Amino acid sequence: ERQLRKLSLAVEHSPVMVLISRRTGAVEYVNPHFTAVTGYALDDLAGGLSAIHDAEGPATDVHAAAWAALSAGEEWRCECRIRRKDGARVWVSVAVSALAERDGELSHGVWVLEDVTARKATEAALRDAKQAAEAATQAKSRFLANMSHEIRTPMNAIIGLSHLCLGGELQPVQRDYVSKIHQAGTALLGVINDVLDVSRIEAGRLSLEQSVFRLDEVFAQLVALFGEQARAKELAVQVSVSPNVPNALIGDGMRLGQVLINLVGNAIKFTERGEVAVTVRAAAPGNDRVRLQFGVRDTGVGLTPGEIEGLFQPFAQADDSTTRKFGGTGLGLSICRQLVRLMGGDIAVESAPGQGSTFLFDIELGVAADDDMARTPRVSSSPAVNLDGLRVLVAEDNLVNLLIAET
Repeated sequence: ERQLRKLSLAVEHSPVMVLISRRTGAVEYVNPHFTAVTGYALDDLAGGLSAIHDAEGPATDVHAAAWAALSAGEEWRCECRIRRKDGARVWVSVAVSALAERDGELSHGVWVLEDVTARKATEAALRDAKQAAEAATQAKSRFLANMSHEIRTPMNAIIGLSHLCLGGELQPVQRDYVSKIHQAGTALLGVINDVLDVSRIEAGRLSLEQSVFRLDEVFAQLVALFGEQARAKELAVQVSVSPNVPNALIGDGMRLGQVLINLVGNAIKFTERGEVAVTVRAAAPGNDRVRLQFGVRDTGVGLTPGEIEGLFQPFAQADDSTTRKFGGTGLGLSICRQLVRLMGGDIAVESAPGQGSTFLFDIELGVAADDDMARTPRVSSSPAVNLDGLRVLVAEDNLVNLLIAET
């Protein structure tokens, strides 16, 4: 009897709502906290729980659902809204367990309800804030993506006019100034391109081409772009392609080249001596698809585990001194990861301080058939092209760029 009294007092003073109902649905007991929260006393629940449950939306027979679970030997839980006696809605977390008679037959259900209205309101506020932040990010990304033409047009004018000036008669000091303008404009255009690429990716407006390209031409452009820079630092640049890698592929060769240019450019930038090696391996190709794994290895400064952790985040550098010493926005590797994922793969890095770094990424591409290759014109590597008598139609609404084109 003492134990029963203790149990009764515990239920009476419980900080959660407690309700006991028969299997028929009749409510036999509610504790004071239930009445305090809902406003319903025991006499108000003669019609069972259906009078207060599901204040909005489709009606749910929670009593039947609870007893179906209890009959199967399980405890029943849910979160739902109930209507208080004053008409206000309250979110509650419900847990129901069964009581059995001496013969083992389930006769009563013990309902424990907890008011979770405050938590639900917090969750709703967080969802709204998240959606607002995502909408703002999308709006910013769409704005920058739409600004592509307006941003690039004046930069093309600066680069184009400085290039024309360098082809004319200039004093040594003037040539030095104009050359620096051209170099700075080209560097700024690279930064703008990175920012716009990130914005298009975030806005979901960057799509990949599916056209035939040659892998050897991608590597030829890569070596031509970085050959002089590597020679100036006395670095060896090696390209190794496994024999089972198809040369004729279907995909976005320009974006693949962009990823390789960024990785090789970083490798040369952060390597003072040694080599930069690019490798390509292929998994066993299917009928018309192949998965390629690219690796870019250098003998440069390397990275710590902490530096690797945030390496692929936008605007991230290994440390603050990196920007001061080497420049850059920290966007390149983030763009690489997004492009690689668009091509059906992912990118990772293996590195240790002072032991260089290896960037690995895999992508899936189509394998071009012979007739596809025949229809694709090969890019000529010869610099001598005779344009005498050639007429070109230029559509341009900017007077400065029109002047550059005419010149």
